[in-house]
Amino acid sequence: MSDRVVILGAGHAGLQCAATLRQLGVERPVLLVGAEDHLPYDRPPLSKAWLKGALKEERLLLRKPAFFTQKRIDLLLGTPVAAIDTQARQLQLADGRPIAYGTLVLATGAAARALPPHLISRTGQTGEDRLLTLRSLADAERLKARLAESRSLLVIGGGYIGLEVAASARTLGLAVTVIEATEMLMPRLGSPPVSAYFAALHREQGVTIRLATRLERLTLQEDGVHARLSDGTVLAADCALLGIGARPARSAAERAGIACDDGILVDAQLRTDVPQVFAIGDAARLRGSRYGSIRLESIQNANDSGQI
Repeated sequence: MSDRVVILGAGHAGLQCAATLRQLGVERPVLLVGAEDHLPYDRPPLSKAWLKGALKEERLLLRKPAFFTQKRIDLLLGTPVAAIDTQARQLQLADGRPIAYGTLVLATGAAARALPPHLISRTGQTGEDRLLTLRSLADAERLKARLAESRSLLVIGGGYIGLEVAASARTLGLAVTVIEATEMLMPRLGSPPVSAYFAALHREQGVTIRLATRLERLTLQEDGVHARLSDGTVLAADCALLGIGARPARSAAERAGIACDDGILVDAQLRTDVPQVFAIGDAARLRGSRYGSIRLESIQNANDSGQI
């Protein structure tokens, strides 16, 4: 049986886990498997410096290629995983190849939440590329290209991603409107005074902020988007960014019979209910913490859980 540590997910958490194993002197083979083609990279700048063209792609890399060679961390990038067999301790890659493991670490991260289908309508077969999300470098590349040829942007959701992209788009000269369904910006993340401060700051920079405003229908057209809002207003923009949160990437774990509930359930040592399978980062939900069952989406949590 293999004694290899396979880390599924090549983001902040997966990389931190691999690096920590080597720092602790673990000699077992370590394989980092990523669905994206890129070496592990820093995601926060995607909505800020990188989107504005102030940061080159190579500056996003968390570690240079030589690091992985020096630390004997094997890489398998651009390779989605189709299934996990916890009995055989084996992954099946999308191309059919099997990968044996002794210990498996699920660092699959999260994906941007989509709009419910009943809120979207289309005119013809065009306009799909005018509704954007931002989670990966590929998403950021699409968004950057679209902003470069647009004059206006509608941001759906007043959280971190929405506000950061709104600020970047204003810097690029676009007219920007942010709609938020609740009565304050960053409703899950900030207090009312913090929310009010950032609302005022964005308005000072020319961003239109509409609070307590829900999207009732988004129509995608060849030349732009039209949004009908809960107050009856109809807004038009060249494109729209959807920033309504993220959902944990847990489907492979669920199919494998690993316990999940809005995340892959783990204990204080980040163990799942399957022997020799752990989960870390955005995908993991800690049960039994002092705050109850909790899932944290942050770089700090990705790094801390990777070290644990």
